[in-house]
Amino acid sequence: GSQAEYGRVDGVLRADTPTNPENGYGMAKLCAGQMSRTEAAALGMDHVWARILSVYGPHDGPNTMISATIQKLLAGQCPDLTAGEQKWDYLYSADAADALYRMACHGRSGAVYPVGSGTARPLREYIETLRDAIDLALPLGLGKIPYGPQQVMFLQADITQLAADTGFAPRTAFADGIRATIAWAKTQKQTN
Repeated sequence: GSQAEYGRVDGVLRADTPTNPENGYGMAKLCAGQMSRTEAAALGMDHVWARILSVYGPHDGPNTMISATIQKLLAGQCPDLTAGEQKWDYLYSADAADALYRMACHGRSGAVYPVGSGTARPLREYIETLRDAIDLALPLGLGKIPYGPQQVMFLQADITQLAADTGFAPRTAFADGIRATIAWAKTQKQTN
């Protein structure tokens, strides 16, 4: 599943936060969760649904904000970015994998778990940490791109129930995860 199932929400995302997807992607994810829950019940299977927020790390797609910014900065270019005032919840990919594994092993059947770090920070802070891990002197084009009409300005998971049911806790600080992601990106640059 995806945070897109919720649509734009000003508060922390919980299992019981009303869903109001605003695009086909979010609608499809919500529908997939509902249909798979119905099918699992018909087959007598447990069903656990993850609503994943923002995950980053090695092997991420090239068009995500994190990956695209890394590539621009490694090339010595100034990335065009929004002002970075959005507060988002980023989770390192290895931690996301751990959350999904724990959900599979210990998740409560019928549960919906928002998956994130549980902490939201201004996007600008993530971008500056990323840049600083590459080169403090590189410029950032913060504010060069206006916010879109459907810009998500706040994105944070409440992982309280996920932690209680599965023992999940994020282990990777953003600064550590972004260094590993940059190191991986550098190897890709050399092999391409």
